[in-house]
Amino acid sequence: MFVPLIYKDLLTKKEITELEIQKFNDFLLDYKNEELTHLIKPLNNIQYFPKEILCKYWLRAYTIDCNFYKEMNNKLMSSKFDLFNIFVKLMYKGIELNILNSCFNCKLYRGTNLNIDEINEINKRISSNKKVLVFCKAFLSFSKNIDFASVYLEEKNPKTPPVFFEIKEIELKDKENIDVSNIEIKNFSNFYIEDEILFLPGSSFLIEKIDENFMIKGIKSYKITLNYIGKFNNELTKIYNDNQKIKNLTSNDDLIKEILYLHKTDTFFFHFPKII
Repeated sequence: MFVPLIYKDLLTKKEITELEIQKFNDFLLDYKNEELTHLIKPLNNIQYFPKEILCKYWLRAYTIDCNFYKEMNNKLMSSKFDLFNIFVKLMYKGIELNILNSCFNCKLYRGTNLNIDEINEINKRISSNKKVLVFCKAFLSFSKNIDFASVYLEEKNPKTPPVFFEIKEIELKDKENIDVSNIEIKNFSNFYIEDEILFLPGSSFLIEKIDENFMIKGIKSYKITLNYIGKFNNELTKIYNDNQKIKNLTSNDDLIKEILYLHKTDTFFFHFPKII
């Protein structure tokens, strides 16, 4: 598995130990959230931890309305992810073992707000026929339901206009050709109606086009169409790692953590914002 240098230790194939699992279960219990405790505490009575059970329990924990998923995504965005390494590895293991199902043959949607400077930079590069690669440093949610995704669009500030992402269909016939990195979590989620698809850290996309005048639910938005690539692969890693001169930009709003401009190629790396 190949990922950028900042993620080289995140998705190793080293087996997860029982001690690591117990420590992470204890970490979840320390939140002292009644719903989270009710979910995780029974795991302490299991003598060993079958991955089939862990994947489903921890995935449900992610959807509980508390600070757990927010803390994890914030740490992943800042690359301080040691504590959460085990969670990410277990989700990938769940996909590999067919414990968790990935999404195919449907479009996916996400409504959000992005900084206008980043939108303009993406637009400029797309207009110049340059590649724009989107890389997920944290977990990122999309929905199969276009109406539900549009609920998150807000016309609150011209500096952070609404942006509607659409992922083109990932066809089942391509399953053997890509390293899948998304999970259908509807059957495990506390929010069943969301029809949510969760993309794991390391997921990557190419931006196909951007529409500046997209209307949905009476809201004028930017629409960004994405082609899903899968997990970061060898070719993309080489592009990433060959570029040593990196300029970091931090937005005043807290939606975008950083953008990396790679000066030796025509590829522009855009890091998805954290989930809020």
